[in-house]
Amino acid sequence: MTITADKNDVLLNISNLTVHYGAAQALFGVSLAVGRGETVALVGANGAGKTSLLKAVMGLVPPSGGSILLDGKDVTGSPPAAMAARGVALCPEGREMFGDLTVKENLELGALALKISRGEVYNRLEEVFTRFPKLKERINQRTGTLSGGEQQMAAMGRALMAQPRLLLLDEPSLGLAPLITDEIFEIIKQLTRAGVTILLVEQNAARALTASKSAYLLANGKIVGQGRSDKLLLDPELRRAFLGAGSGDNPAASRLGAAGLTNIRLEKPDMSKQTFMPSFKTVDELQAHQFQGLKWSVRHAYQGSSFYRAQLEAAGVSPDDILSLDDLRKLPLTTGDDLRDGYPFPFRAVPFEQIVRIHASSGTTGKRKILCYTQKDIDDWEHFFARAYEMAGVTPLDRVQIAVGYGVWTAGVGFQAGVEKLGAMAVPVGPGNVDMHCEFLVDLQSTVLCCTASMGLLMAEEVHERGIADKINRQKVIYGSGRSSVSMRRKISELFGGVELFDIPGM
Repeated sequence: MTITADKNDVLLNISNLTVHYGAAQALFGVSLAVGRGETVALVGANGAGKTSLLKAVMGLVPPSGGSILLDGKDVTGSPPAAMAARGVALCPEGREMFGDLTVKENLELGALALKISRGEVYNRLEEVFTRFPKLKERINQRTGTLSGGEQQMAAMGRALMAQPRLLLLDEPSLGLAPLITDEIFEIIKQLTRAGVTILLVEQNAARALTASKSAYLLANGKIVGQGRSDKLLLDPELRRAFLGAGSGDNPAASRLGAAGLTNIRLEKPDMSKQTFMPSFKTVDELQAHQFQGLKWSVRHAYQGSSFYRAQLEAAGVSPDDILSLDDLRKLPLTTGDDLRDGYPFPFRAVPFEQIVRIHASSGTTGKRKILCYTQKDIDDWEHFFARAYEMAGVTPLDRVQIAVGYGVWTAGVGFQAGVEKLGAMAVPVGPGNVDMHCEFLVDLQSTVLCCTASMGLLMAEEVHERGIADKINRQKVIYGSGRSSVSMRRKISELFGGVELFDIPGM
């Protein structure tokens, strides 16, 4: 998979870049592009050449070949001061703070080369403190006494003091605890939503891919893969190579295992190979599959249900008459009145011992309607939702906030169990509690919202009115159970900050 972008939208364009340290070559003809307002990840193991690439862009090491274009202008080999003047800032690996200086003094160094007024420096400090409140609490504290996470915040804040057009982030999670890493990457996502262009270098592939739109995979100084980050996350070969995949026999093969956490139950060991998509590839294969299902269903209903046998015979149809998908038109329709008239088990086509669940309507329009389900029915329903999520691009690293009415069937076995089957995190909330939804969108950083179209519009309006659009990580809205117009869908997407919309019945 390759990444393509409109040339007019590319801010940084690197072509056939090579870098040497004396006789040792670090980069071998590397090419990549970063679009305006995008976060692009550069993923690879230690020693792959990631830091060398950032240093070449920043002018800290001279390229030995190739070109670097910034906004269409050749800046290959430009010194760091010139790159800073052009709006490029580097947040280096290991933070590289001046430990004897205070937080405020370190931050001010980020704007030193720009020669701006004291008033403007003050304004930029306040902007940094808005993003990093902890830094304001420690404004006069020596940076060397800060925790690793606070030093990383200070390093990022120092880079942001230049209000860069392009922010180069080198290993922001290095040496940080998981909870602090969560906080740092949430800030990275907020910067992306604010329109900052970021080239993110990370060894932690899962973190980098979930925080970026597209990614390049670097190994031994060469690009070995590239594509949309969400697609790369699902590629089994890339997952094994860059994320690791633990197993019961070899839990240390995973990223958690490598950290000494070898209890395989902590992980999702099959997430690199699991798929819920059907095996057929062509329309003919799909129709053949549908035809076999149609024949089986008609024969099963005819043989197992007295109601359906009577209905089919009245319509002059037998199982042997089903010769193509077009014969679907011959089948009689089942109505709500049929369900009520046959109460309690009108259409049962299996023995009672095979029924594991019933689902009853509210009865507000008369007699309750009851449907019966076998274990296979439930498994298929759960599988259907997992497949719909996969079709929408949901991955095991997503957090799915469920805002549909919390009945056992649609929400429980469908929306929630489908998330869990896929391996993602389910955040069950239900509809109506807007305050809780907004709280969880911010605090839990849910990436997907499942709801009705009207609930999606309500939440989008609430997010906009409360001014929290830049604090949430919403990427997709999956909706159903109601009609929606083109203008309604457009408004939902815009108020949420450009999320993707998916209609679950359409999947």
